[in-house]
This record gives sequence, structure tokens and C-alpha cells, in this order.
Amino acid sequence: MDPSIHSVYFARSNLKELSKQYWRYGYWKAQMLRRYPKTIRWRQALPPLFMFSLISLGLLSLLWCLARWMLAIIVLLYTIVIVVVGMKMSYRNKEISMSLGVPLAIATIHFSFGTAFLWGLVVNPRLKTPHK
Repeated sequence: MDPSIHSVYFARSNLKELSKQYWRYGYWKAQMLRRYPKTIRWRQALPPLFMFSLISLGLLSLLWCLARWMLAIIVLLYTIVIVVVGMKMSYRNKEISMSLGVPLAIATIHFSFGTAFLWGLVVNPRLKTPHK
């Protein structure tokens, strides 16, 4: 709480860069949880749970009709929620581009973080130290 400390935030310039950022966050969060499993927070667990449900229902839907319906409902509800959020932000900020940009950014963050987190639980990193 020192007023002499200043920071500057640089937003990612495109969805690809945002995706890379959140992929790293998700992957390394999973690695950290290997060591400190009690540090997970609900908001960090939701994107991986969401991605796990999409992947699981996607695979199950190949064999089970109910899984197709469940997958469709989840995707529809998710889409509705992020579109409404985008429209609200667009209206509030009087910036029409937010009605598309915000939902795309939210989905990019959730899909990148969630998928990378799941990947990080499956894959152990092989950290190599450079030899001098």
C-alpha cells in the first residue's frame, strides 16, 4: 500500500497472445498444485472443470445421445452468458466492439487456461538447467 509504487499493465494485442499467456498460467498452476494442492481456488478450478466436462461429454456423445444434449446445453448456456456480459460491457462503455471482443477474450481465457491446466496435470515438465 505504498503510493510511491507504480505499475503499468500491458494488455495483450490479440487473442493469440492472450491464449499463450493463459496457457502458461494454466499449465504452471497445475504444476504448482502438484506441490501445494491446498492452494487451489474455486475460480481457478472452474475453467479446467468446464473443459473436462466438454471433453468428456464430447467423447461420450459419440455413443450416448443424452451426452450430446448435455453438451449442447452447456455450450449454449456458456455462449449466452458470455454474449450477455459482452453486450453489457459494450453498453456500459459505449463501445460496440466490446460486444464481440469481450466474449472472445473470455472464451480464450477459459479455454486456454482450462486446457493447459488439464494438460499440466497429465504431463510432468522436464526442466533442464543449462550447462555452462
